[in-house]
Amino acid sequence: MSRIKSGLGYLASVGLFITLVLLFVGVSVILPMRTSIVYAGSIPACTASGVTCVGNVEFFNFTPFTGGGGGGGGCGMGATVTILNNSHGAGFELSNFGGNPTCTLSTTTGGTFSTSATIEVAGINGFLLDDLFGTFTCGISGGATSGGGALDPGLGAGSAVSVPCPTLPAGSTMLETGSSTFSPTDLLLETITLSASSTGSGAISFSSFSDQFSVVPSTSPVPEPGTLTLLTLGLIGLGVIAPKRLWHLLT
Repeated sequence: MSRIKSGLGYLASVGLFITLVLLFVGVSVILPMRTSIVYAGSIPACTASGVTCVGNVEFFNFTPFTGGGGGGGGCGMGATVTILNNSHGAGFELSNFGGNPTCTLSTTTGGTFSTSATIEVAGINGFLLDDLFGTFTCGISGGATSGGGALDPGLGAGSAVSVPCPTLPAGSTMLETGSSTFSPTDLLLETITLSASSTGSGAISFSSFSDQFSVVPSTSPVPEPGTLTLLTLGLIGLGVIAPKRLWHLLT
């Protein structure tokens, strides 16, 4: 009789071990799974012309800077777009504006002058965009009294950030940084603006601009059928092996 009990106890122990393994496997498979994202706009394939993907971020539909209003100068067309990927996340850099090493906006009459460019950014592979980090290498000179760059992800009040440029000798630039926080989103249309105000003859210039985005995974888990099967078997196993009976068999 003791041998039968011992055998039953051994089988019960094995059954409990298998049950716990099924539960562990089922839960571990569920946890990292994420939903795919249904995009708010038309997202082209990463292989399409004019589209660049790095990590879980996609960039497309870049509209170059135009000439500055309210004065002379301008950034020209066709800024070079360089893809970045470092500790701040995946992003891009604009430089070599219209073949020039710097983008300079100037005025001889005073007032406000500016230029803008836009680019669309999307989270891919089941990830969402979450905040941005931007840098301007810029400076204002002459009669310019204020100026800088602005990053507007187009996500409503509070999402835009302004980065002021320092007063420097004509043509000189200095690195300035800024960041924007917003709720995770799958798609945004960002406007990049360089602007300044001047009481007379003045200029604002910048030699490069960079913008990088952090990403977060979607938080809605969708278990696969196989995962649900494992989890269900584990729960059934625990239900079949009553605690009191298991303790009796083991003793």
